[in-house]
Amino acid sequence: MALLLCILVGLATGLLWKDLPLVAFNKEVKLFEVANICATVGIGIFIPLLVKRWIDDSKSVKTYLAEEIKSMITTLATVQQKIKSGFESGTITQKDKDDINYIFHTFELQLATFREQLKISYPSAEKKQVQKLLSSYNAYKDFLTGGPLMISTFTTIDDRFYRENNQQYSSFEGHLKILIHTVLKY
Repeated sequence: MALLLCILVGLATGLLWKDLPLVAFNKEVKLFEVANICATVGIGIFIPLLVKRWIDDSKSVKTYLAEEIKSMITTLATVQQKIKSGFESGTITQKDKDDINYIFHTFELQLATFREQLKISYPSAEKKQVQKLLSSYNAYKDFLTGGPLMISTFTTIDDRFYRENNQQYSSFEGHLKILIHTVLKY
């Protein structure tokens, strides 16, 4: 639309300008030479603007997905903090266990949002990345919610459980950090 408007304004200006004797045009200039100059100027102006916008849009999507993953890491860090405070205090309460379950629920909501965003932005990579993420997440969640921690008689976090939790958490957190790098490479 803008290009058509520019052409029309150019034609009108040319017709009006022809009546003014102030400028004499060289009659040897051919139409394709003028078109070539206009195309060169158009390419020189419009292509960089379009390419820059496309690059910026792609970069902002990657940054948004990386921020989503960082938010998931922050959410899971609260689980780690609950376990650490239980280890340091020598006891873990039923409320702490309920909080851990709630944090996992919140994480699953964040994960669902991330999956949808990844599916929209990078549909070919979504399945592979999500399968790895789900596998790692399920291993960590099953360790905490499917293991001895959720048994009502489990009230003290010992060294063995604390070390094992740290190992599981570090593995999952590492996977999330690798996922950030993977997303930024798309």
